Amino acid sequence: MSLVTLFISIFEKMTRQETYQRIITIAYDTVRNRKCYFDKNTQNQLVEFVRTAVNSTMSMEDINNPFKVQLAENNMRVLCNHLCDRAQFERTLVVDKYIFLATRFSICPIWPFC
Repeated sequence: MSLVTLFISIFEKMTRQETYQRIITIAYDTVRNRKCYFDKNTQNQLVEFVRTAVNSTMSMEDINNPFKVQLAENNMRVLCNHLCDRAQFERTLVVDKYIFLATRFSICPIWPFC
C-alpha cells in the first residue's frame, strides 16, 4: 500500500467516523429532548444501524456533500421522533427493541435500500 493510498484510507475513515458520530449525537439529543430514552439493546441496535448506513450506503461523495449529510441528519431526527411517538403511544418512555424494529420497518421495510 502506498503512502498516498494509506493517507486516503485514514482520511476516509476519519470522515466516516465523524459523520457517524454526528448522526448518533443527533439521535441521542433528539430522544433526550423528547424525554424518552433507549434501553441498552436498542442503543446497540441504533449504533449498528447508523454504522451500517454510514459505511455501506454513503459514498465518500455523499459524506463530503453537505446536502446529503444534512439529509441523513434530518432522517435521523424523523426516525427518533417516530420512535418517541410510538413509545408514548405504548404509554412508556423507553424505546425498546420492539418499538425500534416496528418503527424502522414501518418507515423503510426494505432497509438499507431506502
